[in-house]
Amino acid sequence: MPTAVARPIGSGPPEPYVRPGPSPLDIPSGRYTAIAVGSSHACAITEASEVVCWGDNEHGQAEAPPGRYAAIAVSDERSCAVSDAGAAVCWGLYAEEEAAPGSYSAITAGFWGACALQATGEASCWGAGYGGASGVPPGRYAAIDVSDAHGCALTVDGTVVCWGGFRDVDAHEVPEGRYTAVSAGHIWSEGDLFRSCALTEDGAIVCWDGWPKVVREDAGPYVALDVSGLYDCALNEAGEAICWGGFFSELVPPHPAPGRYTAISVSNAYACALTEAGEAVCWEDRERKTPAPPDLASNRHLAVSDGAFHTCALTEGGEVVCWGWRDSDQTNAPQGRHTAISSGHAHTCALADTGEAVCWGDNFFGQANAPPGRYRAIDSGWRHTCALTEAGEAVCWGAEHAWDGGQADAPPGRYTAISAGRAHTCALTEGGEAVCWGSLDESWDGGQADAPPGRYAAISAGDWATCALTESGEAVCWGDNSYGQTDVPSGRYIVIDNGWGYACALTEEGEAVCWGSPTWWDHGQADPPPGRYTSISASECRTCAVTAAGEVVCWGDTDYRDHPFRL
Repeated sequence: MPTAVARPIGSGPPEPYVRPGPSPLDIPSGRYTAIAVGSSHACAITEASEVVCWGDNEHGQAEAPPGRYAAIAVSDERSCAVSDAGAAVCWGLYAEEEAAPGSYSAITAGFWGACALQATGEASCWGAGYGGASGVPPGRYAAIDVSDAHGCALTVDGTVVCWGGFRDVDAHEVPEGRYTAVSAGHIWSEGDLFRSCALTEDGAIVCWDGWPKVVREDAGPYVALDVSGLYDCALNEAGEAICWGGFFSELVPPHPAPGRYTAISVSNAYACALTEAGEAVCWEDRERKTPAPPDLASNRHLAVSDGAFHTCALTEGGEVVCWGWRDSDQTNAPQGRHTAISSGHAHTCALADTGEAVCWGDNFFGQANAPPGRYRAIDSGWRHTCALTEAGEAVCWGAEHAWDGGQADAPPGRYTAISAGRAHTCALTEGGEAVCWGSLDESWDGGQADAPPGRYAAISAGDWATCALTESGEAVCWGDNSYGQTDVPSGRYIVIDNGWGYACALTEEGEAVCWGSPTWWDHGQADPPPGRYTSISASECRTCAVTAAGEVVCWGDTDYRDHPFRL
């Protein structure tokens, strides 16, 4: 079992993710006129019209044949170019089939094949015979782009047509309009995500992929764009590079930029651009994380709350600071003075000093839609949030979709404490009795909502278990015990918090005691280091606490290495 180490938060950012082996970041010196990047290599055309490639070369995709070229294209493990004489040539994976003889002016490469535009505007494709490199409608085109599974082209009259794909999706339903450029992207997934974007005549970006149509206008108008399955990048009239998209990672152009950009290319992991001076600049995606602020260690804190993949703390001045994964903007804490915080799976809620509830982060289930009102307590669960009004009434919100098991259906009554868990909620009545509600089905029901009779002073709902403190300070837990989370050590406690598969409490002397075993990856989050603490927060991947000196310390996955997509 890993040894837990209390790490003072704010001591430095997590180590960056580094891909092994050669990459498009290893740019050879020179001045270039065109550039294209794939998943692990890139190619560019020099001022002398030669092609230079760098990065991964497992399939020979970085071994450019000698000659003079006018256009370049790159897919994951293949490179293609148009010679200055108009011939189309490819090298790398699946490059055995050759283009038909002809005079070409533009070229594009997908995983399975490639397409090129003849000087007369007709498209010619070759390769495996399916995906984006097949089924091109007849016509005359000004530009063409193919992905792994579908393709799009810009006609000479400014309309866009798309084709291909393995599923009947909306990737071919192009919004009406006239465009100046088009790009097609695709990422392998269970639903085969197709991504297509185009530039309108007035410089707006329109994207379509089976989801509601997107028109991107901020920072525009735009003059160039490129699309992959994960990311979109564009250049505006000022020559700035803007990238967006990604799930748990992001592409952030270098800042400050070395100059105005004139061309840009993007893949599912990298982006490259050319400056006006012909300099090539490439950057890779990075995990969508926020490091702990550098001044966190110097502040005194009243509380800390750990979510599944992010953490928030409350300073003595009422400021909320958050760090960790920010795939749902859960670390973008609002400004203002607050009196309480609580982090859920991918969202956080706080009480403003006016008593209003403020929530941010993931809101897919409505868990961040705090109703208006004044509250005296708040707690964020996995997909829902609950609070107590000034009159002691329980109000819950969220769990509006498939995960709704009644955990947000608060019964009437007056309560003194409330705790939102994974699929259930518990509260304490004014008489100290525990009342719980919710649970999805038998597979989620371990008896965590079956509160035993008694009088309690504190309560904490976790995943499939619940823990409470009696008025005499003893800890009592009930529900699922698959991980030993209800096997409470004897003792008297003043604070208790339930995580996923384990629970932690503070003794009367302020020492942390945890029991059970983490349900996911064991980073030592249930093995507290010695110390004296005033508050403690147990979650999924780590445990955090506030020392008697007001310092925030955490143990477990303190580098936030566990990825939200895996759980």
